[in-house]
Amino acid sequence: MWLEKPTCVHLTNSSWVELAFGCTMLSLQHKLKQLKFSLKSWKRTEFGNIHSVVLQKKIILLDIQQKLDAANSQHKEILIS
Repeated sequence: MWLEKPTCVHLTNSSWVELAFGCTMLSLQHKLKQLKFSLKSWKRTEFGNIHSVVLQKKIILLDIQQKLDAANSQHKEILIS
């Protein structure tokens, strides 16, 4: 899902191009740490609070299900009458 967003690829590339000093392992560690912070911030702005979004969608789904159940019971009552 993340890689489908062009901004993620751009963020990763721009974060990786930054200069880091020291031996290769320290440079890699620094770049990965910077990328982690950048991706965390990007994730919040791009996707928001995913837990609250899921909760809202569950509430909508329950409401739809209740409406379908009510419509089905009304339909059954009509058929029985």
